[in-house]
Amino acid sequence: MEFKAIGQAIAEAALRTFKRNLVVYSGGKDSTVVLRFFLDASSAGGFDVVFIDHYMHYDETLLFLQRVEKEWGVKVVFKGNERLKGYRCGEEVRVDDLDPFDRAELLKMGCASSTFKYALNNPAANHLLKTVPLSEFVKEGKYEGVAVGIRWDENPARAGEVFFSRRADPPHVRVHPILPFLRSALWSSGEARAQHAHAGSPCGRARKRC
Repeated sequence: MEFKAIGQAIAEAALRTFKRNLVVYSGGKDSTVVLRFFLDASSAGGFDVVFIDHYMHYDETLLFLQRVEKEWGVKVVFKGNERLKGYRCGEEVRVDDLDPFDRAELLKMGCASSTFKYALNNPAANHLLKTVPLSEFVKEGKYEGVAVGIRWDENPARAGEVFFSRRADPPHVRVHPILPFLRSALWSSGEARAQHAHAGSPCGRARKRC
């Protein structure tokens, strides 16, 4: 398939170009396909895998990560913003109670509110729970190439993205192997079908998610 060949080529190019590569893995269909591309191209170079833990994941997702580690032979490193660990989903968070670093992050993104809701659909919480820990991990690991599973068709905001996109803070290059993929093409892949099967299975009681 043409899209698959493109994705594989992007993964191989990243592994040959950058000494330190990272795949950001969520357990979803997009990042599962990205991870498979990098595994299939691993003869071109090594890479690490990180799971950004926002502490509101379904139990099924965590069980699927264990399955991927076992069946695909990868080690998935968990990284979260532990300064925000312990809040309950939907709880109001007082900005004054935050660590000074996190307060500064909110100011950088233009958030001047005194409180915010601890939920992923809240921009402040989303930034502190997902963007901040990823940035910390990339900086601490001195990663040069960071692969994520975004697509042109999922959001108009992605229309201007390219396969290799330089970022300044921290300095690295975002790698986008599945940019041209259509949703239907993703679901036709074996990796995505496996993920879909896990999502619908009664593996356990789901943790509450906002």
